[in-house]
Amino acid sequence: RLKADWILRRSREIRKNKEKYGIDVSISFLVAMNIMNIRTRRKEKIIISERCVQSKFDPPLSAQQLKIQKYYNSADCIVACAHGVKEDLMNSYYVNNEIIDVIYNFSQMKQIRAKASEEMPHEIVEFIDGHDFFVCVGRIDQQKNHRRLIRQFALFHKGYPDVRLVILGNGKKEILRELEGEIEVLGLGDAICIFHFVSNPFAVMKRAKAIISASRFEGLPNVIIEAMCIGCPVISVDCFSGPRELLNDGKTYGF
Repeated sequence: RLKADWILRRSREIRKNKEKYGIDVSISFLVAMNIMNIRTRRKEKIIISERCVQSKFDPPLSAQQLKIQKYYNSADCIVACAHGVKEDLMNSYYVNNEIIDVIYNFSQMKQIRAKASEEMPHEIVEFIDGHDFFVCVGRIDQQKNHRRLIRQFALFHKGYPDVRLVILGNGKKEILRELEGEIEVLGLGDAICIFHFVSNPFAVMKRAKAIISASRFEGLPNVIIEAMCIGCPVISVDCFSGPRELLNDGKTYGF
């Protein structure tokens, strides 16, 4: 009931502001606001943006999926950040192909390269201690699949005991505790370390042997684009979607 009241109030506010400011084109991001944008349409053009493959969320967001099917075809244009996202909208939600355009995420290459030339944080330098290392950059969340990465690195570490793994990310505390427990159980406290906040990850990425992505699903992972900007090799699972398009020029996903 409270959620329904909040949605109703927000819809009224948005519709009122659209009328007050004479909005000709209304652009929105994220599913909840995309649907709100469409529901409050007056005479303006509606452009919405989809940043991820919604069908891969686990558990599935059933109510959200039904709303995507109901509302998205009413948009004038949908901007998808990857061809995989476009295919997901078409095949999982029956969104009209003709209203979907793909525009890749952009990166500020000059700024990224400038930051990459800076010194690494002292605590990371101490942990690496002159060894080769891999880096994973991303929020601590089930989507990013850090547990799989840690277990796979444990197998790799048996043959290459001098290599380190640096994980940069912050997020859900319960998942973070689970990951730190996993590292302890595997006896890899000297080889894997999670750094919760690093203001300049690019300096770390520049010096890594490679960045690693083990995500369960993505839209178009910015960290891969950023790594490519500074010449850092990339190791990634072929998740749906993004890496295939960036690393192998593959734009179909076999629906």
